[in-house]
Amino acid sequence: MRPPHQLLLALALIAVQALPASEQGSGRVEVRLLSGETVLGLLVGEDAQSVTVRRSMRSRSGTATADIPYQRSDIDEVLDLNQAYREQAAQAGTSLTAQLAVAHWCVERELTDQAAIHAIAAMTIDRGNEEGRGLLGKLGYIQVGMKWVKEDDYLDSHGLARYLDKIYTIADRQRIVTVHASQVAAEALLSDKQQLLDRIQAGIALDQKSLAADKKKSDDLDADIKDRTTKLTAAQKTVDDDQKKLDAANKAAAARTSNRRSMGPSETQIQAQKQAQQDLTDAKAALADLQAGIDKDKASKAELTTHDKHLSDEIDGQTKQATTLTAEVAAATDEVAKTRKATDEVISHATPVSLPTG
Repeated sequence: MRPPHQLLLALALIAVQALPASEQGSGRVEVRLLSGETVLGLLVGEDAQSVTVRRSMRSRSGTATADIPYQRSDIDEVLDLNQAYREQAAQAGTSLTAQLAVAHWCVERELTDQAAIHAIAAMTIDRGNEEGRGLLGKLGYIQVGMKWVKEDDYLDSHGLARYLDKIYTIADRQRIVTVHASQVAAEALLSDKQQLLDRIQAGIALDQKSLAADKKKSDDLDADIKDRTTKLTAAQKTVDDDQKKLDAANKAAAARTSNRRSMGPSETQIQAQKQAQQDLTDAKAALADLQAGIDKDKASKAELTTHDKHLSDEIDGQTKQATTLTAEVAAATDEVAKTRKATDEVISHATPVSLPTG
């Protein structure tokens, strides 16, 4: 006969009081920061300036525990979860909805044992309730007959263990674990070698792209040198012509100066000398600029040649590495196939065990 609903709350409280202090949430706190963040953990120290909370943080490498201090100036409220839970439980009604609400409140604050108590109370009210069933499943509980028990406790007491989402005898599980460990190691080795090969091939592609870009730069420099050289020849002719004009102007001025009846070179001759000198100076400057440009292009081309030699040597070395790694990846792929086959064979000879259902 199902117990009256009004007894559920009392039963839940009795169950909580029977829990060890460590499982009742003793010392656990919820720290609400002014930033809006909420921190859950074990209170390990506090003073007038700060509150230190021991937090468990999950990462790819596992779970790490750290004692983290929070300044009181950053804290809005520190909630004693043990006391807060008792208040939640005391204020909750005995309805299905009320019990599920407390269970969810506990789950959100990592009070798993208390959450299970209220989820079980909800299932006592309605044995077919899917929300309560799902909640207990997430908390690691299974239904055996009319009772809900922790799956780990049940497995331990019956010589069973879960592996790869199935239940096996401990002996079968150990055999699977051993052979699967070899498979995982082979897969990890293959992954490492494949990633290294991918990086090397990406490096080769990048160097080849750089070589192609350098080839275009080199071709552009060759075209520029050719163009400047053509202009240099024309500029040299201009310098020669301007030099002849200056020589002629100087000669004319000198001839007039040597004439005793003359007062010296005429104004026209002086202007012709100045203009010829200026034209020659400009032509020489243009010639020097063109030569400097050619020298700069040749220096850039020499740098490109040195760089391309380095890139080519690097590509050759990377290509040799890639060839070796390609063979190693192929061998590692074969090894993964063998270990997977071995794992499948061991699993095929193991018999999964079905857990009892209510």
